[in-house]
Amino acid sequence: MNKKISIKHLVKLTNLIITPQEEKIIDPQLEETLTYFDILNEIPNLTKTQPTFQVTANENITHPDQIEPSLIRIKILKNKKYFTTKL
Repeated sequence: MNKKISIKHLVKLTNLIITPQEEKIIDPQLEETLTYFDILNEIPNLTKTQPTFQVTANENITHPDQIEPSLIRIKILKNKKYFTTKL
Protein backbone atom coordinates (compact mmCIF):
# COMPACT_ATOMS: atom_id res chain seq x y z
CA MET A 1 0.00 0.00 0.00
CA ASN A 2 3.02 2.26 0.34
CA LYS A 3 2.94 4.73 -2.52
CA LYS A 4 6.25 5.94 -3.82
CA ILE A 5 6.68 9.64 -3.11
CA SER A 6 9.16 11.42 -5.30
CA ILE A 7 11.75 13.35 -3.31
CA LYS A 8 11.92 15.90 -6.10
CA HIS A 9 8.16 16.44 -5.87
CA LEU A 10 8.33 16.75 -2.07
CA VAL A 11 11.18 19.26 -2.32
CA LYS A 12 9.17 21.29 -4.81
CA LEU A 13 6.08 21.27 -2.57
CA THR A 14 8.06 22.35 0.48
CA ASN A 15 10.13 24.90 -1.41
CA LEU A 16 13.38 23.43 -0.12
CA ILE A 17 16.75 23.25 -1.75
CA ILE A 18 18.65 20.02 -1.21
CA THR A 19 21.80 18.62 -2.70
CA PRO A 20 21.94 15.28 -4.52
CA GLN A 21 23.82 13.87 -1.51
CA GLU A 22 21.02 14.99 0.82
CA GLU A 23 18.49 13.48 -1.55
CA LYS A 24 20.26 10.12 -1.32
CA ILE A 25 20.08 10.32 2.49
CA ILE A 26 16.47 11.52 2.69
CA ASP A 27 14.98 9.03 0.21
CA PRO A 28 15.51 5.89 2.33
CA GLN A 29 14.45 7.75 5.48
CA LEU A 30 11.20 8.80 3.85
CA GLU A 31 10.57 5.24 2.65
CA GLU A 32 11.15 3.93 6.18
CA THR A 33 8.74 6.50 7.64
CA LEU A 34 6.06 5.61 5.11
CA THR A 35 6.53 1.95 5.95
CA TYR A 36 5.67 2.72 9.58
CA PHE A 37 2.46 4.39 8.42
CA ASP A 38 1.61 1.27 6.43
CA ILE A 39 2.11 -0.82 9.58
CA LEU A 40 -0.22 1.46 11.51
CA ASN A 41 -2.83 1.17 8.77
CA GLU A 42 -2.86 -2.61 9.22
CA ILE A 43 -4.11 -2.36 12.82
CA PRO A 44 -7.69 -3.62 12.86
CA ASN A 45 -10.71 -1.61 14.04
CA LEU A 46 -9.52 1.16 16.33
CA THR A 47 -12.88 2.89 16.65
CA LYS A 48 -13.30 1.79 20.29
CA THR A 49 -9.76 2.77 21.28
CA GLN A 50 -9.36 5.98 23.24
CA PRO A 51 -6.73 8.42 21.91
CA THR A 52 -3.53 8.64 23.91
CA PHE A 53 -2.14 12.11 24.26
CA GLN A 54 0.43 11.45 26.96
CA VAL A 55 1.77 8.04 27.80
CA THR A 56 3.87 8.88 30.86
CA ALA A 57 1.12 10.08 33.25
CA ASN A 58 3.05 13.29 33.91
CA GLU A 59 1.01 16.26 34.98
CA ASN A 60 1.72 19.93 34.51
CA ILE A 61 2.59 21.59 37.78
CA THR A 62 1.66 25.22 38.06
CA HIS A 63 2.20 27.76 40.79
CA PRO A 64 0.07 30.79 41.50
CA ASP A 65 1.49 34.14 40.46
CA GLN A 66 3.10 36.05 43.30
CA ILE A 67 3.74 39.75 43.36
CA GLU A 68 7.34 40.48 44.22
CA PRO A 69 9.08 43.81 44.52
CA SER A 70 10.94 44.87 41.42
CA LEU A 71 14.60 45.73 41.33
CA ILE A 72 15.63 49.32 41.92
CA ARG A 73 16.38 50.88 38.54
CA ILE A 74 19.23 53.18 39.61
CA LYS A 75 20.94 50.36 41.49
CA ILE A 76 20.83 48.17 38.41
CA LEU A 77 22.03 50.86 36.04
CA LYS A 78 25.05 51.68 38.22
CA ASN A 79 26.58 48.37 37.25
CA LYS A 80 28.39 49.69 34.18
CA LYS A 81 30.06 46.40 33.55
CA TYR A 82 26.83 45.15 32.00
CA PHE A 83 24.91 48.28 31.10
CA THR A 84 25.72 51.55 29.42
CA THR A 85 23.13 54.26 29.78
CA LYS A 86 22.69 58.00 29.82
CA LEU A 87 21.06 59.26 33.02
